[in-house]
Amino acid sequence: MKLKTLTIVAAVLAVASIATWLFNQRDSGPSADPRVGQPLLPADAVAKTATVHLKTDGKEITLASTEPAGSAWVVREYHDMPVDFAKLTRLVTDLRDAKVLRFVSANAERIERMEFGDSEIELRDKDGGVLWSADLGKTPSGGGRFIKFGDAPRAYLTSLSTWLDSTAKNWVNSTLIPAKPEDVTAIELGFNEGEPLRLTRESSSSSWKVEGLAADEQLKESPVSSLLSSLTNLRFTETTEKDEPDAVAAREHARTLKLTTKENRTYSIVIGRKPAPPAPPPPPPPAEGETAPPAPPAPTPGPVFVFITSSVSTDPINSMMDKRAFQVSEWSFTGLPANREALIEKAPPPPPPPPPPPPTSGDTGGATSSTQEESGPKPTSFPDEAAEAAYLAKAFSDYKIGEGGIRYKVLKEGTGETPAVGTKIKAHYAGRLLDGKEFDNSYKYTQPFTFVLGRGQVIKGWDDMLFTMKKGEKREVVIPYKLAYGEKGSGKNIPPRASLIFDLELVDF
Repeated sequence: MKLKTLTIVAAVLAVASIATWLFNQRDSGPSADPRVGQPLLPADAVAKTATVHLKTDGKEITLASTEPAGSAWVVREYHDMPVDFAKLTRLVTDLRDAKVLRFVSANAERIERMEFGDSEIELRDKDGGVLWSADLGKTPSGGGRFIKFGDAPRAYLTSLSTWLDSTAKNWVNSTLIPAKPEDVTAIELGFNEGEPLRLTRESSSSSWKVEGLAADEQLKESPVSSLLSSLTNLRFTETTEKDEPDAVAAREHARTLKLTTKENRTYSIVIGRKPAPPAPPPPPPPAEGETAPPAPPAPTPGPVFVFITSSVSTDPINSMMDKRAFQVSEWSFTGLPANREALIEKAPPPPPPPPPPPPTSGDTGGATSSTQEESGPKPTSFPDEAAEAAYLAKAFSDYKIGEGGIRYKVLKEGTGETPAVGTKIKAHYAGRLLDGKEFDNSYKYTQPFTFVLGRGQVIKGWDDMLFTMKKGEKREVVIPYKLAYGEKGSGKNIPPRASLIFDLELVDF
Protein backbone atom coordinates (compact mmCIF):
# COMPACT_ATOMS: atom_id res chain seq x y z
CA MET A 1 0.00 0.00 0.00
CA LYS A 2 1.28 3.41 -0.83
CA LEU A 3 2.46 5.68 1.97
CA LYS A 4 -0.20 8.30 1.22
CA THR A 5 -2.96 5.68 1.49
CA LEU A 6 -1.59 4.43 4.83
CA THR A 7 -1.54 7.95 6.17
CA ILE A 8 -5.20 8.52 5.23
CA VAL A 9 -6.30 5.22 6.83
CA ALA A 10 -4.43 6.01 10.04
CA ALA A 11 -6.07 9.41 10.24
CA VAL A 12 -9.54 7.93 9.71
CA LEU A 13 -8.95 5.35 12.44
CA ALA A 14 -7.72 8.04 14.83
CA VAL A 15 -10.84 10.14 14.24
CA ALA A 16 -13.01 7.09 14.78
CA SER A 17 -11.19 6.29 18.04
CA ILE A 18 -11.65 9.83 19.33
CA ALA A 19 -15.31 9.77 18.38
CA THR A 20 -15.81 6.49 20.22
CA TRP A 21 -14.08 7.88 23.34
CA LEU A 22 -16.21 11.01 23.24
CA PHE A 23 -19.34 8.92 22.84
CA ASN A 24 -18.44 6.85 25.88
CA GLN A 25 -17.62 9.98 27.87
CA ARG A 26 -20.68 11.96 26.91
CA ASP A 27 -23.07 13.09 29.73
CA SER A 28 -26.76 13.59 29.33
CA GLY A 29 -27.96 17.16 29.66
CA PRO A 30 -30.17 18.32 32.56
CA SER A 31 -33.34 17.75 30.62
CA ALA A 32 -32.54 14.04 30.26
CA ASP A 33 -32.65 13.32 34.03
CA PRO A 34 -35.70 14.05 36.21
CA ARG A 35 -33.57 14.41 39.39
CA VAL A 36 -31.90 17.61 38.19
CA GLY A 37 -33.37 20.70 39.85
CA GLN A 38 -35.10 18.63 42.54
CA PRO A 39 -34.37 18.50 46.31
CA LEU A 40 -31.67 16.01 47.18
CA LEU A 41 -33.90 14.36 49.82
CA PRO A 42 -37.66 14.14 49.16
CA ALA A 43 -39.87 15.37 51.99
CA ASP A 44 -42.08 12.28 51.92
CA ALA A 45 -39.06 10.09 52.69
CA VAL A 46 -38.29 12.11 55.80
CA ALA A 47 -41.82 11.71 57.15
CA LYS A 48 -41.59 7.89 56.97
CA THR A 49 -38.03 7.54 58.29
CA ALA A 50 -37.56 5.38 61.39
CA THR A 51 -33.83 4.69 61.02
CA VAL A 52 -30.89 6.69 59.69
CA HIS A 53 -27.91 4.50 58.81
CA LEU A 54 -24.52 6.11 58.26
CA LYS A 55 -21.32 4.57 56.87
CA THR A 56 -18.23 6.72 57.02
CA ASP A 57 -14.49 6.21 57.57
CA GLY A 58 -15.09 2.46 57.74
CA LYS A 59 -17.54 2.78 60.63
CA GLU A 60 -21.31 2.30 60.80
CA ILE A 61 -23.71 4.32 62.93
CA THR A 62 -27.43 3.61 63.34
CA LEU A 63 -29.77 6.31 64.63
CA ALA A 64 -33.14 4.72 65.41
CA SER A 65 -36.51 6.12 66.46
CA THR A 66 -37.98 4.46 69.54
CA GLU A 67 -41.41 6.10 69.37
CA PRO A 68 -44.01 6.11 66.57
CA ALA A 69 -44.04 9.91 66.43
CA GLY A 70 -40.26 10.03 66.00
CA SER A 71 -39.77 12.23 69.06
CA ALA A 72 -37.22 9.93 70.72
CA TRP A 73 -34.13 8.53 68.98
CA VAL A 74 -31.18 6.47 70.19
CA VAL A 75 -27.67 5.67 68.97
CA ARG A 76 -27.55 1.88 68.57
CA GLU A 77 -23.75 1.69 68.51
CA TYR A 78 -23.45 3.66 71.77
CA HIS A 79 -25.48 1.74 74.33
CA ASP A 80 -28.82 2.99 72.93
CA MET A 81 -28.18 6.42 74.43
CA PRO A 82 -30.48 9.30 73.37
CA VAL A 83 -29.56 11.02 70.11
CA ASP A 84 -28.45 14.64 70.01
CA PHE A 85 -31.64 15.62 68.23
CA ALA A 86 -30.31 19.02 67.21
CA LYS A 87 -27.41 17.35 65.40
CA LEU A 88 -29.71 14.85 63.65
CA THR A 89 -32.04 17.70 62.65
CA ARG A 90 -29.12 19.64 61.13
CA LEU A 91 -28.14 16.62 59.01
CA VAL A 92 -31.68 16.08 57.73
CA THR A 93 -32.13 19.80 57.08
CA ASP A 94 -28.88 19.92 55.09
CA LEU A 95 -30.09 16.99 52.96
CA ARG A 96 -33.53 18.50 52.40
CA ASP A 97 -32.24 21.97 51.56
CA ALA A 98 -29.66 20.72 49.05
CA LYS A 99 -30.56 20.58 45.34
CA VAL A 100 -29.41 18.32 42.52
CA LEU A 101 -27.60 20.82 40.30
CA ARG A 102 -26.76 18.67 37.28
CA PHE A 103 -26.07 15.21 36.02
CA VAL A 104 -22.29 14.67 35.78
CA SER A 105 -21.49 11.27 34.32
CA ALA A 106 -22.42 7.61 33.85
CA ASN A 107 -18.87 6.67 32.85
CA ALA A 108 -17.35 4.17 35.31
CA GLU A 109 -13.81 5.50 35.00
CA ARG A 110 -14.85 9.07 35.59
CA ILE A 111 -17.11 8.10 38.51
CA GLU A 112 -14.23 6.25 40.12
CA ARG A 113 -12.25 9.48 40.25
CA MET A 114 -15.08 11.09 42.30
CA GLU A 115 -14.08 8.99 45.34
CA PHE A 116 -17.35 7.31 46.18
CA GLY A 117 -17.67 4.49 48.70
CA ASP A 118 -16.43 6.16 51.90
CA SER A 119 -19.56 8.04 53.03
CA GLU A 120 -23.06 6.62 52.65
CA ILE A 121 -26.46 7.57 54.05
CA GLU A 122 -29.51 5.34 54.10
CA LEU A 123 -33.02 6.11 55.39
CA ARG A 124 -35.23 3.17 56.32
CA ASP A 125 -38.86 2.87 57.36
CA LYS A 126 -40.18 1.10 60.47
CA ASP A 127 -40.15 -2.26 58.65
CA GLY A 128 -36.53 -1.87 57.57
CA GLY A 129 -37.32 -1.01 53.96
CA VAL A 130 -34.96 1.43 52.23
CA LEU A 131 -36.70 4.75 51.56
CA TRP A 132 -33.70 6.65 50.20
CA SER A 133 -29.98 6.08 49.98
CA ALA A 134 -27.04 8.06 48.68
CA ASP A 135 -23.30 7.63 48.28
CA LEU A 136 -21.37 10.85 48.94
CA GLY A 137 -18.31 11.49 46.79
CA LYS A 138 -15.67 14.15 47.09
CA THR A 139 -16.19 17.90 47.11
CA PRO A 140 -15.21 19.48 43.77
CA SER A 141 -13.11 22.63 43.68
CA GLY A 142 -16.18 24.73 42.83
CA GLY A 143 -18.08 23.56 45.92
CA GLY A 144 -21.01 21.22 46.45
CA ARG A 145 -20.75 17.43 46.62
CA PHE A 146 -20.83 14.56 44.12
CA ILE A 147 -23.68 12.12 44.82
CA LYS A 148 -24.79 8.68 43.62
CA PHE A 149 -28.29 7.43 44.44
CA GLY A 150 -28.49 3.82 45.56
CA ASP A 151 -26.71 1.41 43.21
CA ALA A 152 -27.41 3.42 40.04
CA PRO A 153 -24.12 4.09 38.13
CA ARG A 154 -24.90 7.76 37.61
CA ALA A 155 -23.15 10.63 39.36
CA TYR A 156 -24.63 14.06 40.09
CA LEU A 157 -23.38 17.36 41.39
CA THR A 158 -25.43 18.72 44.31
CA SER A 159 -25.33 21.82 46.47
CA LEU A 160 -24.86 19.67 49.59
CA SER A 161 -22.28 20.87 52.09
CA THR A 162 -22.12 18.53 55.07
CA TRP A 163 -19.74 16.27 56.96
CA LEU A 164 -20.62 12.90 58.46
CA ASP A 165 -19.26 12.43 61.97
CA SER A 166 -17.82 8.91 62.25
CA THR A 167 -17.75 8.78 66.09
CA ALA A 168 -20.89 7.20 67.54
CA LYS A 169 -20.50 8.95 70.92
CA ASN A 170 -20.62 12.34 69.19
CA TRP A 171 -24.19 11.60 68.04
CA VAL A 172 -25.35 11.17 71.65
CA ASN A 173 -27.03 13.95 73.59
CA SER A 174 -24.47 14.49 76.37
CA THR A 175 -26.75 16.77 78.42
CA LEU A 176 -27.54 15.04 81.72
CA ILE A 177 -30.07 17.41 83.31
CA PRO A 178 -32.65 18.80 80.85
CA ALA A 179 -33.50 21.91 82.88
CA LYS A 180 -32.69 25.58 82.55
CA PRO A 181 -31.50 27.74 85.47
CA GLU A 182 -34.79 29.65 85.46
CA ASP A 183 -36.72 26.37 85.87
CA VAL A 184 -35.13 25.59 89.25
CA THR A 185 -37.07 26.53 92.39
CA ALA A 186 -35.05 24.67 95.05
CA ILE A 187 -31.41 23.71 95.59
CA GLU A 188 -30.11 21.41 98.31
CA LEU A 189 -26.33 21.37 98.62
CA GLY A 190 -24.57 18.78 100.77
CA PHE A 191 -21.10 19.31 102.22
CA ASN A 192 -18.44 16.93 103.48
CA GLU A 193 -19.21 18.13 106.99
CA GLY A 194 -22.29 19.70 108.55
CA GLU A 195 -25.90 19.90 107.48
CA PRO A 196 -26.96 20.51 103.86
CA LEU A 197 -27.89 24.03 102.79
CA ARG A 198 -31.35 24.40 101.25
CA LEU A 199 -32.42 27.34 99.08
CA THR A 200 -35.90 27.95 97.71
CA ARG A 201 -37.66 30.53 95.58
CA GLU A 202 -41.15 30.93 94.15
CA SER A 203 -40.02 31.76 90.60
CA SER A 204 -36.98 32.87 88.59
CA SER A 205 -37.81 36.51 89.38
CA SER A 206 -37.98 35.87 93.14
CA SER A 207 -35.12 36.07 95.61
CA TRP A 208 -33.63 32.91 97.05
CA LYS A 209 -34.61 32.12 100.63
CA VAL A 210 -32.24 30.13 102.82
CA GLU A 211 -33.46 27.78 105.52
CA GLY A 212 -31.83 28.44 108.89
CA LEU A 213 -30.33 31.80 107.89
CA ALA A 214 -29.53 33.97 110.89
CA ALA A 215 -30.73 37.55 111.11
CA ASP A 216 -27.21 38.90 110.56
CA GLU A 217 -26.48 36.65 107.54
CA GLN A 218 -27.19 37.00 103.84
CA LEU A 219 -26.81 34.87 100.72
CA LYS A 220 -24.01 35.45 98.22
CA GLU A 221 -25.83 35.72 94.90
CA SER A 222 -22.91 35.17 92.52
CA PRO A 223 -21.82 31.68 93.71
CA VAL A 224 -25.43 30.50 93.62
CA SER A 225 -25.86 31.64 90.00
CA SER A 226 -22.57 29.98 89.05
CA LEU A 227 -23.56 26.71 90.78
CA LEU A 228 -26.97 26.67 89.10
CA SER A 229 -25.48 27.30 85.66
CA SER A 230 -22.89 24.54 86.17
CA LEU A 231 -25.44 21.92 87.24
CA THR A 232 -28.02 22.63 84.56
CA ASN A 233 -25.29 22.52 81.89
CA LEU A 234 -23.81 19.28 83.18
CA ARG A 235 -22.61 17.08 80.27
CA PHE A 236 -20.79 13.77 80.24
CA THR A 237 -17.41 13.43 78.57
CA GLU A 238 -17.13 9.62 78.59
CA THR A 239 -18.92 6.53 79.88
CA THR A 240 -17.66 3.32 81.43
CA GLU A 241 -19.03 0.12 82.91
CA LYS A 242 -20.90 0.74 86.17
CA ASP A 243 -18.59 -1.57 88.12
CA GLU A 244 -15.40 0.06 86.81
CA PRO A 245 -13.16 0.61 89.90
CA ASP A 246 -12.84 4.39 89.47
CA ALA A 247 -16.62 4.71 89.16
CA VAL A 248 -17.23 2.62 92.29
CA ALA A 249 -14.64 4.64 94.25
CA ALA A 250 -16.17 7.92 93.02
CA ARG A 251 -19.55 7.01 94.47
CA GLU A 252 -17.88 6.25 97.82
CA HIS A 253 -16.19 9.69 97.90
CA ALA A 254 -19.01 11.88 96.63
CA ARG A 255 -21.19 14.83 97.52
CA THR A 256 -24.94 14.96 97.05
CA LEU A 257 -26.96 17.81 95.60
CA LYS A 258 -30.62 18.13 94.66
CA LEU A 259 -32.39 20.37 92.17
CA THR A 260 -36.17 20.78 92.10
CA THR A 261 -37.88 22.38 89.10
CA LYS A 262 -41.12 24.33 88.84
CA GLU A 263 -42.76 21.12 87.52
CA ASN A 264 -41.91 19.56 90.92
CA ARG A 265 -39.32 17.22 89.36
CA THR A 266 -36.33 16.57 91.60
CA TYR A 267 -32.90 15.52 90.35
CA SER A 268 -30.64 13.88 92.94
CA ILE A 269 -27.02 14.43 91.87
CA VAL A 270 -24.21 12.39 93.43
CA ILE A 271 -20.82 13.59 92.17
CA GLY A 272 -17.36 12.47 93.27
CA ARG A 273 -14.00 11.00 92.40
CA LYS A 274 -11.46 8.50 93.68
CA PRO A 275 -9.00 10.39 95.93
CA ALA A 276 -5.36 10.58 94.94
CA PRO A 277 -3.21 7.91 96.62
CA PRO A 278 -0.61 8.99 99.20
CA ALA A 279 2.48 10.60 97.74
CA PRO A 280 5.49 8.29 97.59
CA PRO A 281 8.40 9.07 99.90
CA PRO A 282 11.07 11.33 98.41
CA PRO A 283 14.14 9.58 97.03
CA PRO A 284 17.18 9.43 99.31
CA PRO A 285 19.73 12.18 98.82
CA PRO A 286 22.37 11.29 96.25
CA ALA A 287 25.87 10.36 97.22
CA GLU A 288 28.55 12.93 96.79
CA GLY A 289 29.30 13.47 93.15
CA GLU A 290 26.11 11.73 91.98
CA THR A 291 23.10 13.32 90.32
CA ALA A 292 19.84 13.28 92.24
CA PRO A 293 17.20 11.07 90.60
CA PRO A 294 14.09 12.85 89.30
CA ALA A 295 11.27 13.19 91.79
CA PRO A 296 8.42 10.75 91.22
CA PRO A 297 5.30 12.27 89.68
CA ALA A 298 2.68 13.51 92.11
CA PRO A 299 -0.23 11.08 92.46
CA THR A 300 -3.46 12.20 90.85
CA PRO A 301 -7.09 11.54 91.80
CA GLY A 302 -9.40 9.52 89.59
CA PRO A 303 -11.81 10.97 87.01
CA VAL A 304 -15.00 12.66 88.19
CA PHE A 305 -18.20 10.63 87.92
CA VAL A 306 -21.80 11.75 88.36
CA PHE A 307 -24.81 9.60 89.28
CA ILE A 308 -28.22 11.19 88.71
CA THR A 309 -31.71 10.04 89.67
CA SER A 310 -34.92 11.78 88.60
CA SER A 311 -38.04 11.66 90.78
CA VAL A 312 -40.04 10.90 87.62
CA SER A 313 -39.56 7.20 86.91
CA THR A 314 -39.98 7.57 83.12
CA ASP A 315 -37.28 10.23 82.84
CA PRO A 316 -34.64 9.04 80.28
CA ILE A 317 -31.83 9.90 82.70
CA ASN A 318 -32.88 7.00 84.94
CA SER A 319 -32.51 4.42 82.17
CA MET A 320 -29.21 6.00 81.09
CA MET A 321 -27.80 5.66 84.61
CA ASP A 322 -28.92 2.01 84.71
CA LYS A 323 -26.68 1.27 81.71
CA ARG A 324 -23.41 3.11 82.27
CA ALA A 325 -21.30 5.23 84.62
CA PHE A 326 -20.78 8.80 83.38
CA GLN A 327 -17.64 10.89 83.60
CA VAL A 328 -17.90 14.69 83.70
CA SER A 329 -15.38 17.50 83.69
CA GLU A 330 -13.12 17.95 86.70
CA TRP A 331 -14.46 21.46 87.28
CA SER A 332 -17.96 20.05 87.82
CA PHE A 333 -16.64 18.65 91.10
CA THR A 334 -13.80 20.97 92.11
CA GLY A 335 -15.92 24.04 91.39
CA LEU A 336 -18.62 23.11 93.94
CA PRO A 337 -18.86 25.40 97.00
CA ALA A 338 -16.64 23.75 99.61
CA ASN A 339 -18.68 24.73 102.66
CA ARG A 340 -21.56 26.84 103.90
CA GLU A 341 -19.33 29.90 104.20
CA ALA A 342 -18.79 29.86 100.43
CA LEU A 343 -22.45 30.82 99.98
CA ILE A 344 -23.31 32.71 103.18
CA GLU A 345 -21.77 35.92 104.47
CA LYS A 346 -22.38 38.37 107.25
CA ALA A 347 -24.91 41.03 106.35
CA PRO A 348 -23.62 44.59 106.64
CA PRO A 349 -24.89 46.17 109.86
CA PRO A 350 -27.45 48.95 109.51
CA PRO A 351 -26.22 52.44 110.19
CA PRO A 352 -26.46 53.45 113.88
CA PRO A 353 -29.66 55.30 114.75
CA PRO A 354 -28.91 59.04 115.03
CA PRO A 355 -31.16 61.44 116.92
CA PRO A 356 -34.12 62.76 114.89
CA PRO A 357 -33.57 66.03 113.01
CA PRO A 358 -35.01 69.13 114.67
CA PRO A 359 -38.37 70.17 113.21
CA THR A 360 -38.59 73.28 111.11
CA SER A 361 -41.44 75.66 110.64
CA GLY A 362 -44.36 73.81 109.12
CA ASP A 363 -42.60 70.43 109.52
CA THR A 364 -43.73 67.78 111.97
CA GLY A 365 -40.25 66.28 112.06
CA GLY A 366 -41.44 62.85 111.06
CA ALA A 367 -44.38 62.71 113.44
CA THR A 368 -47.34 60.56 112.57
CA SER A 369 -50.19 62.02 110.57
CA SER A 370 -53.32 63.56 112.01
CA THR A 371 -55.10 60.27 111.44
CA GLN A 372 -52.95 58.78 114.20
CA GLU A 373 -53.45 61.64 116.66
CA GLU A 374 -55.75 59.69 118.95
CA SER A 375 -55.99 59.82 122.69
CA GLY A 376 -54.31 57.08 124.72
CA PRO A 377 -51.01 55.20 124.29
CA LYS A 378 -50.19 53.59 120.97
CA PRO A 379 -49.08 49.94 120.81
CA THR A 380 -45.55 48.94 119.85
CA SER A 381 -46.47 45.32 119.10
CA PHE A 382 -49.47 43.01 118.71
CA PRO A 383 -50.48 39.55 119.94
CA ASP A 384 -51.28 38.36 116.41
CA GLU A 385 -51.90 39.46 112.80
CA ALA A 386 -55.65 39.87 113.29
CA ALA A 387 -55.18 42.38 116.12
CA GLU A 388 -52.57 44.24 114.12
CA ALA A 389 -54.76 44.40 110.99
CA ALA A 390 -57.72 45.74 112.99
CA TYR A 391 -55.61 48.49 114.57
CA LEU A 392 -53.92 49.58 111.32
CA ALA A 393 -57.24 49.65 109.46
CA LYS A 394 -58.61 52.10 112.01
CA ALA A 395 -55.47 54.18 112.70
CA PHE A 396 -54.48 54.54 109.03
CA SER A 397 -57.86 54.37 107.34
CA ASP A 398 -57.07 57.13 104.84
CA TYR A 399 -53.85 55.46 103.62
CA LYS A 400 -53.60 53.49 100.40
CA ILE A 401 -53.17 49.72 100.74
CA GLY A 402 -50.33 47.96 98.92
CA GLU A 403 -48.85 44.44 98.67
CA GLY A 404 -49.31 42.28 101.78
CA GLY A 405 -51.36 44.88 103.65
CA ILE A 406 -48.76 47.66 103.57
CA ARG A 407 -50.38 51.08 104.02
CA TYR A 408 -48.83 54.20 102.57
CA LYS A 409 -49.34 57.87 101.78
CA VAL A 410 -47.45 59.68 99.01
CA LEU A 411 -45.69 62.73 100.49
CA LYS A 412 -43.83 63.73 97.31
CA GLU A 413 -44.44 62.57 93.75
CA GLY A 414 -41.61 61.00 91.75
CA THR A 415 -40.83 60.89 88.03
CA GLY A 416 -39.93 58.27 85.42
CA GLU A 417 -40.16 54.48 85.63
CA THR A 418 -40.25 52.16 88.64
CA PRO A 419 -37.19 49.94 89.36
CA ALA A 420 -36.96 46.23 88.49
CA VAL A 421 -35.56 43.20 90.33
CA GLY A 422 -31.77 43.40 90.63
CA THR A 423 -31.68 47.19 90.41
CA LYS A 424 -29.21 48.98 92.69
CA ILE A 425 -31.26 51.30 94.90
CA LYS A 426 -30.31 54.45 96.79
CA ALA A 427 -32.86 55.32 99.48
CA HIS A 428 -33.23 57.59 102.49
CA TYR A 429 -35.44 56.63 105.40
CA ALA A 430 -36.51 57.44 108.94
CA GLY A 431 -37.97 54.48 110.85
CA ARG A 432 -40.09 54.53 114.02
CA LEU A 433 -42.50 52.41 116.00
CA LEU A 434 -46.21 53.15 116.18
CA ASP A 435 -45.67 55.08 119.44
CA GLY A 436 -43.34 57.47 117.58
CA LYS A 437 -40.05 56.12 118.97
CA GLU A 438 -37.47 56.40 116.21
CA PHE A 439 -35.05 53.48 115.81
CA ASP A 440 -33.12 54.51 112.67
CA ASN A 441 -32.62 57.52 110.40
CA SER A 442 -30.38 57.73 107.31
CA TYR A 443 -30.83 61.47 106.76
CA LYS A 444 -28.04 62.15 109.25
CA TYR A 445 -25.49 60.52 106.95
CA THR A 446 -23.83 62.00 103.89
CA GLN A 447 -24.90 59.15 101.63
CA PRO A 448 -28.25 57.37 101.26
CA PHE A 449 -28.59 53.66 102.05
CA THR A 450 -27.66 51.45 99.05
CA PHE A 451 -28.81 47.89 98.31
CA VAL A 452 -30.02 45.65 95.46
CA LEU A 453 -33.79 45.49 95.06
CA GLY A 454 -35.55 42.15 95.28
CA ARG A 455 -32.55 40.22 96.65
CA GLY A 456 -33.68 39.95 100.27
CA GLN A 457 -31.08 42.45 101.45
CA VAL A 458 -33.73 44.48 103.28
CA ILE A 459 -37.04 43.64 104.94
CA LYS A 460 -39.67 42.41 102.50
CA GLY A 461 -41.89 45.42 103.09
CA TRP A 462 -39.19 47.65 101.65
CA ASP A 463 -38.74 45.45 98.56
CA ASP A 464 -42.52 45.35 97.98
CA MET A 465 -42.95 49.10 98.38
CA LEU A 466 -39.93 50.31 96.38
CA PHE A 467 -40.98 48.21 93.39
CA THR A 468 -43.90 50.66 93.01
CA MET A 469 -42.06 53.95 93.61
CA LYS A 470 -40.50 56.34 91.12
CA LYS A 471 -37.24 58.26 91.34
CA GLY A 472 -37.51 61.16 93.81
CA GLU A 473 -40.76 59.87 95.33
CA LYS A 474 -41.26 60.01 99.10
CA ARG A 475 -43.88 58.07 101.05
CA GLU A 476 -44.93 57.46 104.62
CA VAL A 477 -45.18 53.67 104.82
CA VAL A 478 -46.76 51.48 107.52
CA ILE A 479 -45.39 47.92 107.32
CA PRO A 480 -47.08 44.97 109.12
CA TYR A 481 -44.74 42.88 111.24
CA LYS A 482 -44.89 39.84 108.92
CA LEU A 483 -43.20 42.01 106.22
CA ALA A 484 -40.78 43.58 108.71
CA TYR A 485 -38.95 41.69 111.49
CA GLY A 486 -41.69 39.15 112.16
CA GLU A 487 -42.38 37.23 115.33
CA LYS A 488 -38.93 37.80 116.86
CA GLY A 489 -38.31 41.49 116.21
CA SER A 490 -34.74 42.79 115.94
CA GLY A 491 -32.36 43.71 118.73
CA LYS A 492 -33.43 45.97 121.58
CA ASN A 493 -35.13 48.65 119.48
CA ILE A 494 -37.71 46.60 117.57
CA PRO A 495 -39.90 44.32 119.72
CA PRO A 496 -41.56 41.10 118.50
CA ARG A 497 -44.56 41.49 116.15
CA ALA A 498 -43.98 45.23 115.74
CA SER A 499 -45.56 47.29 112.98
CA LEU A 500 -43.07 49.83 111.60
CA ILE A 501 -43.51 53.30 110.08
CA PHE A 502 -40.99 54.64 107.60
CA ASP A 503 -40.57 57.94 105.84
CA LEU A 504 -39.18 56.26 102.73
CA GLU A 505 -37.56 58.20 99.85
CA LEU A 506 -36.34 56.62 96.59
CA VAL A 507 -33.36 58.87 95.89
CA ASP A 508 -32.00 57.16 92.78
CA PHE A 509 -31.58 53.83 90.96
